[in-house]
Amino acid sequence: MDASRKMAREETERGFRIYFPSEETVKSSTGGPDNGGTICFQSKWWDGPKFPTEVMRDCRSRRKGLLMHNKIMYVQPAVDGRLDAPSNGAHEEEDGEEKAWAYIGSANCSESAWGRLVKDRESKQVKLNCRNWECGVVIPLRRMTAMSGKEGVQETEDGVLRGSEKVDGLKRFEGVVPVPMEMPGKGYGDGRPWFYSEYS
Repeated sequence: MDASRKMAREETERGFRIYFPSEETVKSSTGGPDNGGTICFQSKWWDGPKFPTEVMRDCRSRRKGLLMHNKIMYVQPAVDGRLDAPSNGAHEEEDGEEKAWAYIGSANCSESAWGRLVKDRESKQVKLNCRNWECGVVIPLRRMTAMSGKEGVQETEDGVLRGSEKVDGLKRFEGVVPVPMEMPGKGYGDGRPWFYSEYS
């Protein structure tokens, strides 16, 4: 792997998380594997040498025993390369709007939903080839509606800092777009993500 690709992968690992249920989470849910058929992921991707397994986290609903089919993105700039560092005002524009937003829509985390970067044969330029129509809403986070507070926390794998300073993380979205999964998410450990095709 060349230096630029290695740097890009490290940056992705620091600043990106995908929440997807583990096999154990689905099996132990109220409906069990029979209700996991719409939660789609294939083992051939997970087992591939280029798949960023390090960004994946087990997705466990705050509503105990239930599975989630939400398609949500929470986006915020990192501070000092950390996901959930206190902002100390760094996330705020001059007009009081935070440089953070949430997306709620129909698009799952797939090439079909978001498109594929390809090189145009005639122009030789890179273009985005989209095959599906999706629909979503982008909600900017505003300072007057975002909830934040002071509390002491321990450092976690997702980058929450120790101390009694203001902790933003995804807590800043509460009251705007509630976070439906348990945070911070845990890695799969010795387990694996849920692969519906292995139970169909």
